[in-house]
Amino acid sequence: MKPDLVSQASAFWRWFAKHQSRFRTVEVPQKETLLDEIQDHLHTYSPDLFFEIGGFPGGVTELIITAEGRRELFPLVWGLVGVAPQLDGWSFIAFKPAQGFDFVTEYGLAKLDPQQCWFLPLESSKNPERIGLRIGCPNFLHPTLQDFEKAALVALDTGLGELRAAEDIGHVEVERLPAEPADNGWIELVELPRYLDRWRSKRAG
Repeated sequence: MKPDLVSQASAFWRWFAKHQSRFRTVEVPQKETLLDEIQDHLHTYSPDLFFEIGGFPGGVTELIITAEGRRELFPLVWGLVGVAPQLDGWSFIAFKPAQGFDFVTEYGLAKLDPQQCWFLPLESSKNPERIGLRIGCPNFLHPTLQDFEKAALVALDTGLGELRAAEDIGHVEVERLPAEPADNGWIELVELPRYLDRWRSKRAG
């Protein structure tokens, strides 16, 4: 990491350590003001990084630094979290962790339930290190294609975790789920983590 970025990362953590007690319980009505304050200081390090914060009262509070899936920004995330201080009651995490597929995500006019979606794996000789996905959704409508594609990317980040989604998935497209998906080689989307495990193991072997 460049010396100026190291300096900016250190400055962010010095500021955070000084004020961390105010962020342990981020609640209304100060919530938006406090979150904006963290974001403003994070953007002095990199205007392209974002964060999530959460935890249970009396427990460890997590601060997750995210690049929103942008692989070119991953070194900035590692660089910042790599110099994070040890603070009682805090856990500093690089990238959104995997949360499984038990959720529904909405983006614009698209509503995507991963448990109702299936996928077809797509492999490319031009990019063999990453796999493509054709995701079939039963409620897909073509006029909302872009919203469904955005929702699918969010779902993959959430389900697989930001780092794995970016490293393993190279292409995503969405279409309407056919009537008999299993008969046509489709796989339930909730099975994607296990499929990727097998795919990686096969490539390594």
